[in-house]
Amino acid sequence: GIVLDVIELDKKVCLVEESSGKASKDSRHAREPLATSLAHINSVANNRRKGRKDLSPVVLELAYAICEDASDDAQAARVIAEGLVGAFEALRRYFRQAAQHLERVDPYLANRAGLVRRLVDYEESWEVANRYLSQPPMLAGLHAAVRRLGALLRREPAFEAMVQDCDAELFMVLPRLMWLFFLQSPSEHASLMGSILPDCLSFGQGALESDATLEAFLRQFRHLTDALSARCAADLPEVDWLLAAHRGRGLEGHVPSDSCGELADFTRALEAWSMKLQRHCPDDWNRCSAVLLRCLSAGSAASASEIPMDVKAEICAEVEVVEICEL
Repeated sequence: GIVLDVIELDKKVCLVEESSGKASKDSRHAREPLATSLAHINSVANNRRKGRKDLSPVVLELAYAICEDASDDAQAARVIAEGLVGAFEALRRYFRQAAQHLERVDPYLANRAGLVRRLVDYEESWEVANRYLSQPPMLAGLHAAVRRLGALLRREPAFEAMVQDCDAELFMVLPRLMWLFFLQSPSEHASLMGSILPDCLSFGQGALESDATLEAFLRQFRHLTDALSARCAADLPEVDWLLAAHRGRGLEGHVPSDSCGELADFTRALEAWSMKLQRHCPDDWNRCSAVLLRCLSAGSAASASEIPMDVKAEICAEVEVVEICEL
């Protein structure tokens, strides 16, 4: 059956990886049929998600290559790649343990809770990697957002606390920050934002194209920043004063009274666009925000793809369920 095929394929992959290393051409070729077989199992057993069969090994091998790259200038790509490789390796470990109990475990794969959980994680990780690693403009936009969020994290203790605690306010502030980054540098962030709001933002013939409402929002932002720059004696930090404005504090002495109305109008528009970013396609926004937060917390926490359970104990628990059903 397909389970025995996976177990045998994994044994062959282990031998090749041990002899030539995981990054070798032989290892890449050996993993391809294993990844294809796991995709087939995902299509028949993953009843908690899409159950995709088209989980291309090409994306997985791209993730392995990124993990082997020693450079530190692509943090977002590395976090995504490690998530996919970790999910793939977790599935391999599961089947190595399952091989010891195959005759007693439920043959209906969808009944194996531990397997389904790992398949869900693998499919989700593959989709994220396919979305970002396979599309350079999207990945560049993600890198830009992570870089600016990281700078804000180091500068603002309050924002750092939000990220560390996963505070509820973080999930209100994050979409506003993404819009502020875009407004300050549209071309740098257009690919990422356009992937979530394709009806409002896209590239046509190499040029940035936005609809009339977004163009009006851009003009409103430029007019406000020009007005404040002309009227304020002190230089205002780019993101900090806007974030403070949205939270209603921190601008005392910076904004003249005749600019307060413009600032209030802008913050209302920012809130409306923030809600649109979250609600237009919630799955796309949730996936994007999850990747951003994983990148910000990288290094301080284990990979999100690692499932903190003892695989052998979990397999045994599945065996007990089968034995109870047979009584």
